[in-house]
Amino acid sequence: LPADAVGAAQVQRWLSISAGELRFGPATARVIKLMGRPGDIEAAQAITRTLLGVMEQRLTAADWLAADRITLADIACYPYLACAPEGGVDLSPYPAVRAWLARVEAQPGVKPMPSAVAACPWTRTPGMSGSGRPRCAWGSSRSPRAPVSAPSCLTSTACSSPSFRSWWRPP
Repeated sequence: LPADAVGAAQVQRWLSISAGELRFGPATARVIKLMGRPGDIEAAQAITRTLLGVMEQRLTAADWLAADRITLADIACYPYLACAPEGGVDLSPYPAVRAWLARVEAQPGVKPMPSAVAACPWTRTPGMSGSGRPRCAWGSSRSPRAPVSAPSCLTSTACSSPSFRSWWRPP
């Protein structure tokens, strides 16, 4: 965290955004689109576009969200913004946000977010979606209130998707 009060407050601001607008915007849109969860995808996408507009404005004037260097704010906001296209939100109108995503990914020790569709061997299951859009067989075959647990292929050492296993952590 920045040592000064203003810098620390800026980090806190973006952490609050990551728990609010990021959760109800790109995270929700992604879950609705990829896993077929119930929800208002148009509202989630609208929240995402509003947030992206705010971020675009900030990142046009600065390289990082809260300080003159990467902070916890950038790390907290990165994952769901990197995956926003999986929720049906186009990032092409936001060049400063795209450049910021690339800067985060270029940091030592940062692994770029894998695409859930590409990383998950059971995401594209024939017949699961009448619209032909990708749906997670694991997510769409469960009740919306069922507890989240990994299918056995992810909890065994024989998982065929090393990139998915690298970021999946069972609850």
